[in-house]
Amino acid sequence: CEAAHRAWKQAPKPRPPELRQSWNAAKENLREARRKPRYITGPGAQLKLKNELSAALDYAQNTEKLISDNWAKYVVLPKYTPPKPLVWTDERVAHWRETGEKPGAVMVWTAEQTGAFLDGVAEHRLYPMFHLMVFRGTRRGESCGLPWRETDMTLGTVHISEQLVAASYDVWEDTPKSDSGARTIRLDSQTHQLLKFWRRRQQTERAEWEEKHRKKPKKYGPYVDSGRVFTWEDGRPYHPEYLSQIFNRLVQKLDLPPIRLH
Repeated sequence: CEAAHRAWKQAPKPRPPELRQSWNAAKENLREARRKPRYITGPGAQLKLKNELSAALDYAQNTEKLISDNWAKYVVLPKYTPPKPLVWTDERVAHWRETGEKPGAVMVWTAEQTGAFLDGVAEHRLYPMFHLMVFRGTRRGESCGLPWRETDMTLGTVHISEQLVAASYDVWEDTPKSDSGARTIRLDSQTHQLLKFWRRRQQTERAEWEEKHRKKPKKYGPYVDSGRVFTWEDGRPYHPEYLSQIFNRLVQKLDLPPIRLH
Protein backbone atom coordinates (compact mmCIF):
# COMPACT_ATOMS: atom_id res chain seq x y z
CA CYS A 1 0.00 0.00 0.00
CA GLU A 2 2.83 2.39 0.88
CA ALA A 3 4.66 1.56 -2.35
CA ALA A 4 1.52 2.18 -4.44
CA HIS A 5 0.91 5.49 -2.66
CA ARG A 6 4.52 6.54 -3.17
CA ALA A 7 4.36 5.69 -6.88
CA TRP A 8 1.18 7.78 -7.28
CA LYS A 9 2.52 10.72 -5.26
CA GLN A 10 5.88 10.87 -7.07
CA ALA A 11 4.39 10.58 -10.56
CA PRO A 12 4.47 13.79 -12.63
CA LYS A 13 1.18 15.62 -13.07
CA PRO A 14 -1.22 14.89 -14.56
CA ARG A 15 -0.87 11.59 -12.72
CA PRO A 16 -1.86 8.45 -14.65
CA PRO A 17 -5.28 7.23 -13.42
CA GLU A 18 -4.05 3.62 -13.27
CA LEU A 19 -1.65 4.63 -10.47
CA ARG A 20 -4.58 5.92 -8.42
CA GLN A 21 -6.53 2.75 -9.17
CA SER A 22 -3.55 0.65 -8.07
CA TRP A 23 -3.32 2.64 -4.82
CA ASN A 24 -7.05 2.23 -4.13
CA ALA A 25 -6.80 -1.51 -4.76
CA ALA A 26 -3.81 -1.73 -2.39
CA LYS A 27 -5.74 0.12 0.31
CA GLU A 28 -8.67 -2.26 -0.04
CA ASN A 29 -6.33 -5.25 0.14
CA LEU A 30 -4.77 -3.81 3.28
CA ARG A 31 -8.17 -3.31 4.92
CA GLU A 32 -9.12 -6.88 4.06
CA ALA A 33 -5.84 -8.23 5.44
CA ARG A 34 -6.31 -6.35 8.71
CA ARG A 35 -9.65 -8.04 9.25
CA LYS A 36 -7.90 -11.40 9.42
CA PRO A 37 -5.91 -12.81 12.35
CA ARG A 38 -2.33 -11.59 12.05
CA TYR A 39 -0.70 -13.47 14.92
CA ILE A 40 1.99 -15.79 13.62
CA THR A 41 2.26 -18.91 15.75
CA GLY A 42 5.78 -19.79 16.77
CA PRO A 43 6.96 -23.14 18.17
CA GLY A 44 5.79 -22.26 21.69
CA ALA A 45 2.29 -21.32 20.57
CA GLN A 46 2.11 -24.42 18.36
CA LEU A 47 2.93 -26.63 21.34
CA LYS A 48 0.25 -24.96 23.47
CA LEU A 49 -2.33 -25.36 20.70
CA LYS A 50 -1.46 -29.02 20.24
CA ASN A 51 -1.69 -29.68 23.98
CA GLU A 52 -5.11 -28.01 24.21
CA LEU A 53 -6.44 -29.87 21.18
CA SER A 54 -5.00 -33.17 22.36
CA ALA A 55 -6.63 -32.74 25.77
CA ALA A 56 -10.00 -32.08 24.15
CA LEU A 57 -9.72 -35.09 21.83
CA ASP A 58 -8.52 -37.28 24.70
CA TYR A 59 -11.64 -36.32 26.66
CA ALA A 60 -13.82 -37.06 23.63
CA GLN A 61 -12.17 -40.45 23.19
CA ASN A 62 -11.86 -41.78 26.73
CA THR A 63 -14.66 -40.04 28.63
CA GLU A 64 -17.40 -39.28 26.12
CA LYS A 65 -16.62 -42.20 23.75
CA LEU A 66 -17.30 -39.95 20.76
CA ILE A 67 -14.22 -40.79 18.71
CA SER A 68 -11.96 -43.81 18.34
CA ASP A 69 -8.56 -42.14 18.54
CA ASN A 70 -6.75 -38.96 19.56
CA TRP A 71 -5.21 -37.92 16.27
CA ALA A 72 -3.49 -34.85 17.72
CA LYS A 73 -0.98 -37.03 19.56
CA TYR A 74 0.47 -38.14 16.21
CA VAL A 75 1.36 -34.58 15.19
CA VAL A 76 5.11 -34.02 15.30
CA LEU A 77 6.23 -30.49 16.09
CA PRO A 78 9.68 -28.90 16.03
CA LYS A 79 11.55 -29.12 19.31
CA TYR A 80 10.73 -26.11 21.46
CA THR A 81 12.92 -24.63 24.16
CA PRO A 82 11.47 -21.58 25.94
CA PRO A 83 13.70 -18.54 25.37
CA LYS A 84 15.66 -17.36 28.39
CA PRO A 85 15.29 -13.68 29.30
CA LEU A 86 18.36 -11.53 28.69
CA VAL A 87 19.13 -8.21 30.38
CA TRP A 88 19.83 -5.13 28.26
CA THR A 89 23.45 -4.60 29.30
CA ASP A 90 25.39 -1.60 27.97
CA GLU A 91 27.21 -3.84 25.48
CA ARG A 92 23.98 -5.36 24.18
CA VAL A 93 22.38 -1.93 23.87
CA ALA A 94 25.39 -0.66 21.90
CA HIS A 95 25.21 -3.65 19.53
CA TRP A 96 21.47 -3.14 19.06
CA ARG A 97 21.92 0.55 18.27
CA GLU A 98 24.60 -0.31 15.72
CA THR A 99 22.87 -3.22 13.98
CA GLY A 100 19.20 -3.10 15.02
CA GLU A 101 19.45 -6.74 16.13
CA LYS A 102 18.00 -7.90 19.46
CA PRO A 103 20.22 -10.37 21.35
CA GLY A 104 17.23 -12.56 22.24
CA ALA A 105 13.49 -13.01 21.92
CA VAL A 106 12.82 -11.96 25.51
CA MET A 107 14.70 -8.89 26.68
CA VAL A 108 14.57 -7.28 30.12
CA TRP A 109 15.35 -3.74 31.25
CA THR A 110 17.76 -2.96 34.03
CA ALA A 111 16.49 -1.03 37.05
CA GLU A 112 18.10 2.12 35.62
CA GLN A 113 16.37 1.69 32.24
CA THR A 114 13.04 1.06 33.95
CA GLY A 115 13.53 4.18 36.06
CA ALA A 116 14.34 6.21 32.95
CA PHE A 117 11.09 5.02 31.37
CA LEU A 118 8.98 5.97 34.41
CA ASP A 119 10.68 9.36 34.64
CA GLY A 120 10.03 9.94 30.94
CA VAL A 121 6.31 9.14 31.15
CA ALA A 122 5.61 10.84 34.49
CA GLU A 123 3.25 13.34 32.81
CA HIS A 124 1.50 10.74 30.65
CA ARG A 125 -2.13 9.90 31.33
CA LEU A 126 -1.33 6.22 31.84
CA TYR A 127 1.56 6.76 34.24
CA PRO A 128 -0.40 5.24 37.19
CA MET A 129 -0.97 2.06 35.16
CA PHE A 130 2.67 1.82 34.10
CA HIS A 131 3.73 2.40 37.70
CA LEU A 132 1.43 -0.39 38.89
CA MET A 133 2.80 -2.79 36.28
CA VAL A 134 6.44 -2.02 37.12
CA PHE A 135 6.22 -2.14 40.90
CA ARG A 136 3.53 -4.78 41.38
CA GLY A 137 4.12 -6.99 38.34
CA THR A 138 0.62 -6.96 36.85
CA ARG A 139 0.36 -8.11 33.25
CA ARG A 140 -1.03 -6.03 30.43
CA GLY A 141 -4.43 -7.75 30.33
CA GLU A 142 -4.68 -7.81 34.12
CA SER A 143 -4.06 -4.06 34.30
CA CYS A 144 -6.62 -3.31 31.58
CA GLY A 145 -9.20 -5.59 33.20
CA LEU A 146 -8.68 -4.54 36.83
CA PRO A 147 -12.10 -3.60 38.31
CA TRP A 148 -12.61 -1.12 41.15
CA ARG A 149 -14.60 -3.71 43.07
CA GLU A 150 -11.40 -5.75 43.46
CA THR A 151 -9.38 -2.72 44.58
CA ASP A 152 -9.32 -1.93 48.31
CA MET A 153 -8.15 1.65 48.76
CA THR A 154 -8.44 1.38 52.55
CA LEU A 155 -6.09 -1.58 52.94
CA GLY A 156 -4.10 -0.76 49.82
CA THR A 157 -4.58 -4.07 47.98
CA VAL A 158 -5.76 -5.19 44.55
CA HIS A 159 -7.13 -8.65 43.82
CA ILE A 160 -6.25 -9.97 40.37
CA SER A 161 -9.20 -12.13 39.36
CA GLU A 162 -9.70 -11.37 35.65
CA GLN A 163 -7.96 -9.99 32.60
CA LEU A 164 -8.85 -8.61 29.18
CA VAL A 165 -7.59 -10.81 26.34
CA ALA A 166 -7.29 -9.69 22.70
CA ALA A 167 -7.25 -11.81 19.54
CA SER A 168 -7.65 -10.28 16.08
CA TYR A 169 -8.39 -7.08 18.03
CA ASP A 170 -11.54 -8.59 19.59
CA VAL A 171 -11.53 -8.42 23.40
CA TRP A 172 -13.09 -10.68 26.00
CA GLU A 173 -12.74 -11.33 29.71
CA ASP A 174 -10.73 -14.28 30.96
CA THR A 175 -9.13 -15.57 34.13
CA PRO A 176 -5.46 -14.79 34.85
CA LYS A 177 -2.75 -17.08 33.53
CA SER A 178 -2.31 -20.26 35.51
CA ASP A 179 1.35 -19.71 36.44
CA SER A 180 0.39 -16.80 38.68
CA GLY A 181 -3.39 -17.12 38.75
CA ALA A 182 -5.82 -15.15 40.86
CA ARG A 183 -3.92 -13.40 43.64
CA THR A 184 -4.05 -10.45 46.01
CA ILE A 185 -1.31 -7.84 45.68
CA ARG A 186 -0.39 -5.40 48.42
CA LEU A 187 0.37 -1.96 47.04
CA ASP A 188 3.49 -0.02 47.92
CA SER A 189 2.80 3.44 49.35
CA GLN A 190 3.53 5.36 46.13
CA THR A 191 1.35 3.13 43.95
CA HIS A 192 -1.39 3.36 46.59
CA GLN A 193 -1.34 7.15 46.44
CA LEU A 194 -1.26 7.13 42.64
CA LEU A 195 -4.40 4.98 42.48
CA LYS A 196 -6.16 7.32 44.91
CA PHE A 197 -5.22 10.23 42.67
CA TRP A 198 -6.37 8.31 39.60
CA ARG A 199 -9.75 7.51 41.16
CA ARG A 200 -10.36 11.20 41.92
CA ARG A 201 -9.37 12.08 38.37
CA GLN A 202 -11.69 9.44 36.94
CA GLN A 203 -14.60 10.70 39.04
CA THR A 204 -13.96 14.25 37.84
CA GLU A 205 -13.76 13.12 34.22
CA ARG A 206 -17.03 11.23 34.59
CA ALA A 207 -18.84 14.32 35.90
CA GLU A 208 -17.38 16.44 33.09
CA TRP A 209 -18.28 13.85 30.43
CA GLU A 210 -21.86 13.47 31.67
CA GLU A 211 -22.22 17.25 31.58
CA LYS A 212 -20.95 17.30 27.98
CA HIS A 213 -23.37 14.51 27.07
CA ARG A 214 -26.24 16.44 28.63
CA LYS A 215 -25.42 19.57 26.62
CA LYS A 216 -24.30 17.91 23.36
CA PRO A 217 -25.68 14.35 23.21
CA LYS A 218 -24.97 14.01 19.49
CA LYS A 219 -21.28 14.81 19.92
CA TYR A 220 -20.68 13.11 23.26
CA GLY A 221 -22.20 9.69 23.85
CA PRO A 222 -23.31 8.48 27.27
CA TYR A 223 -20.67 7.66 29.86
CA VAL A 224 -19.70 3.96 29.84
CA ASP A 225 -19.75 2.66 33.40
CA SER A 226 -17.33 -0.23 32.80
CA GLY A 227 -16.25 -0.43 36.43
CA ARG A 228 -12.61 -0.68 35.35
CA VAL A 229 -9.83 1.14 37.12
CA PHE A 230 -8.07 2.41 33.99
CA THR A 231 -10.38 3.91 31.39
CA TRP A 232 -10.70 6.60 28.75
CA GLU A 233 -12.41 9.85 29.66
CA ASP A 234 -15.78 8.36 28.67
CA GLY A 235 -15.33 5.28 30.89
CA ARG A 236 -14.36 2.76 28.19
CA PRO A 237 -11.59 0.35 29.25
CA TYR A 238 -8.32 0.40 27.36
CA HIS A 239 -7.75 -2.17 24.67
CA PRO A 240 -4.71 -4.35 25.51
CA GLU A 241 -3.26 -3.98 22.00
CA TYR A 242 -3.66 -0.20 22.16
CA LEU A 243 -1.75 -0.20 25.42
CA SER A 244 1.14 -2.07 23.79
CA GLN A 245 1.14 0.37 20.88
CA ILE A 246 1.34 3.36 23.24
CA PHE A 247 4.08 1.66 25.24
CA ASN A 248 6.16 0.95 22.13
CA ARG A 249 5.83 4.56 20.95
CA LEU A 250 6.94 5.88 24.33
CA VAL A 251 9.91 3.50 24.37
CA GLN A 252 10.99 4.73 20.93
CA LYS A 253 10.48 8.36 21.92
CA LEU A 254 12.67 7.89 25.00
CA ASP A 255 15.29 6.03 22.91
CA LEU A 256 15.24 2.99 25.18
CA PRO A 257 15.95 -0.59 24.00
CA PRO A 258 12.74 -2.48 23.15
CA ILE A 259 11.01 -4.92 25.49
CA ARG A 260 7.57 -6.51 25.54
CA LEU A 261 5.03 -4.69 27.72
CA HIS A 262 3.71 -8.09 28.89
